[in-house]
Amino acid sequence: MTNSRKFIQHWHHLEKKYIPPHAWESDFLTLWREKIIFFFYFFSAVFAPFVLIPSLILSFNERLWSVFILDFLAYGIVLTVLFSKKFTLQHKTWLTFLIFYSLGTELLLILGFYGGGYIWLFGASLIVGAMMGVQAAGIALLTNLLSLILIGVYIAIGSPEWALATENAIGKWVVVSTNFMMINTLVTILVAAMLNSLKLALIKEQKTAIELREKREELMAIFKAIPDPFLVYDRLDHVQYLNDSFADTFGWNLDEVRGSTIPFTPEDQQKISCNVLNDTGKAKDAVIRFETKCFTKESMLLNISLSAAPIKGNTGDMVGIVVNMKDITELKKMEFNLQQAQKMEAIGTLAGGIAHDFNNILFPILGHAEMLLQDVPDDGLFRSGLGKIYSGALRAKDLVKQILSFSRQESSDLILMKMQPIVKEALALIRSSIPTTIEIKQDIRKECGSIKADPTQIHQILMNLTTNAYHAMDEMGGELKVTLKEIELDEFDLITPHLTPGFYACLIVADTGTGMDKDLTQRIFDPFFTTKEKGKGTGMGLSVVHGIVKRMNGAINVDSEPGKGTKFYVYLPLANSASKNKNAQIKEPVQYGTERILLIDDEEAISTIGKQMLEHLGYQVTMHNSSLEALEVFRAAPDKFDMIITDMTMPKMSGDKLSIELIKIRTDIPILICTGYRETMSEEKAISLGIKGFLLKPISLENYSQKIREVLDGAKGKLKDNCHG
Repeated sequence: MTNSRKFIQHWHHLEKKYIPPHAWESDFLTLWREKIIFFFYFFSAVFAPFVLIPSLILSFNERLWSVFILDFLAYGIVLTVLFSKKFTLQHKTWLTFLIFYSLGTELLLILGFYGGGYIWLFGASLIVGAMMGVQAAGIALLTNLLSLILIGVYIAIGSPEWALATENAIGKWVVVSTNFMMINTLVTILVAAMLNSLKLALIKEQKTAIELREKREELMAIFKAIPDPFLVYDRLDHVQYLNDSFADTFGWNLDEVRGSTIPFTPEDQQKISCNVLNDTGKAKDAVIRFETKCFTKESMLLNISLSAAPIKGNTGDMVGIVVNMKDITELKKMEFNLQQAQKMEAIGTLAGGIAHDFNNILFPILGHAEMLLQDVPDDGLFRSGLGKIYSGALRAKDLVKQILSFSRQESSDLILMKMQPIVKEALALIRSSIPTTIEIKQDIRKECGSIKADPTQIHQILMNLTTNAYHAMDEMGGELKVTLKEIELDEFDLITPHLTPGFYACLIVADTGTGMDKDLTQRIFDPFFTTKEKGKGTGMGLSVVHGIVKRMNGAINVDSEPGKGTKFYVYLPLANSASKNKNAQIKEPVQYGTERILLIDDEEAISTIGKQMLEHLGYQVTMHNSSLEALEVFRAAPDKFDMIITDMTMPKMSGDKLSIELIKIRTDIPILICTGYRETMSEEKAISLGIKGFLLKPISLENYSQKIREVLDGAKGKLKDNCHG
C-alpha cells in the first residue's frame, strides 16, 4: 500500500473520530462544511506552534504582552473545539470568526498596513459566509467595516506608532480599507450566495433522489409481486433486472444472466427488439404479444405467452424493454386434454348413434332367427345355419353393448364369469392384427376361479394391454406372453392400501419391447399421457384399464426397465362359493300369453318383427308406426288394450311423452318402453314416469316374453290387491 493511501485512510479515521456523528447523516453540503471546519482546526492545532514562536519572540522584544495572550487564547480555543464534539457547526463557525477577527484587528492596530491584519479579517468574513450563508456573511462584513472605521478614528486621534511613520496615514487608510471592503464584500457574498444556491440545489436533488428512491422501491415491490416471470432489458437487449418469479420458473438469478439475452433464442430476441420500434426507429406505444417456447436452466422446455413494451427516453428513443412472460405450459396441456376429451366425447356420441341404428338392424335378424329356430326341428336342414346366424347376432349384440359402454351410454352389469374364454378370444383377435415378427405365448390355467365382472370390460383390459405391448415391439419384433393364474395375497403382498388379503385372478401381460424408466412408469396411468408418436395413441388406454380395475376392487402394477421389456400385473378378486350360487344364472323358458297389446315403433321393420314375435308368443297385437295415431286409437278405446309397448325415439312425440299422455287417459295401463341406448331413457326414469317396464334393443324372444309377463302379471297382481282392499 502506498503512503498516500495510508495517509487517506488515517485522515478518514480522524474524521470519523472527531466529526460529530449527526454530520454524516446530514446533507452533502453540511458534511463538507463540517469536514472543512475540522480541517481548519486540525491543521491550526498542528501548525499554530510555528506561528506562536515568532509571536512570542516579538512579544518579549517589543513588550507586546497582549499579542502573546491573544495568540495563546486563540490556540486554546482551537484545541478545545477540536477535541470536543459538543460544539455545533454554528458555534465552531462563530468561534473561528472570533479568532480570525481578533487576530486581524490586533495585527492592524500594532502593525497597520505592514501586518497580515487584512488577511485575517478577510478570512473571518469568508469563513462565516461559506459556513453559514449570506445573512451571517453580512453580519461578519459589517463587523469588519465597523472595526476598520474605529481603527481609522484611532489613527486620526491616537496616532499609533506605525501611523506616525506613514505620510498621510489617514488618507491611505481610507483608500486601502475601502478597496479591502469592496473585495471582501464581493468575494464573501459571492461565495455565500454560491454555496447557498448549492445547498438549495442539493436539497432539491436530495428530495428528487428521495421521489426516485421511493418510486424505485415501489416499482421493485411491484416487480416482486408480479406472479409471472419479468425481465428488464437495456437498449442493447442485455438483461438488467429480473424478478423472483423469473428465478423460480427458469432457475437463473440476476448475476448469472446480467448482460445476456437468456432465455430467448436469437430469433425471438430479434422479434422482440424489432417489433417495439416503428419505421423511424422510435419506440412504439403499443405492447407486442406472441407465444413462444423457452428453455429453463435445467433444459426444460416451457410454453410462454410473452408481452413486451419499450422503455422510452426523453427524445422518444428506446432505452430499454420490459418483458412479461407467462408460463402457459399447463394451460396448453389442459387445452390439449380438453381437445382430446371433446374428441372422445364426439367419438362416443357417434358410436352411440351408430349403435342405436345397428340395434334396429339387429333386432329383426335376432328375432327372425330365434323364431325360426323354435319352428325348425333339431335335425332340420337349416338348423345349423340358423344357429350360426343367431350366434352371430348375439355376438353383434355384445359388440354393440361394448360400443355403448365405451360411449358411456350403457351401464356395466357385473356377472359371475370365468376369464379364460375372454382371454383366449382376445388373443385370437389380436393375433390377426399384429405382425408375425411378434410371437404370442399364453399360459391360461384352467384352475383359475371365477370373478364378478363385465365381460366387455375384461375384453377391453386385454385389448389395451396387448396393444401397448405390440407397440413396444413394433420395430424389432419380440415375444408377447399372456398368463392367467390364481394366486393368494397375504398382508405383506398387497400392492395398494385398498386391497385385502385373499385369492385373486392374476392376469400378466409381458413383452420384450423397449421398456420404460422409473419416471415413465409413474405416469403411464395418467389420462392423456402417452409415449407414442403422434397418431398412434390418445393416452387413454391405460387410464381406462386403471379405472376398470379399480372399480372392480382390484389393482394393477407395472414392472419395467429400459431395454428389458415390460410386465403388467392385473389383480382381480375371486368370487367366493356363496357368490357363485347367488349369481348363477338360470335359463328361463319362453313364456306365452293371450293379452291384447298396442305396439308402437316408427321403424316399420322393427314394428313388423315385434308384431311377429308377440303373435308367436300368443298375444293379440295392434301395430302403429306413428305415436300420434296410436294415441288417438287408445283415446278412442282405452279398455280395448291390456298393455302398450312403445319405442323411445320417435318423431313428433317421443315414447316417454306418449306414455305420460296414455297414463292420463288410463292410469292403470301397463307400459313397456324400448330403446336402443340409455342416453335418453333409463329404468329409473321410466319408473318415475309411471312406466312399468324397460328393455334395451335388440331384444331376444326369451327376454321379450319374460319382460312382458313380468309387467302384465305385476299389473294384475296390483289390480287384485286393490280389489281386495
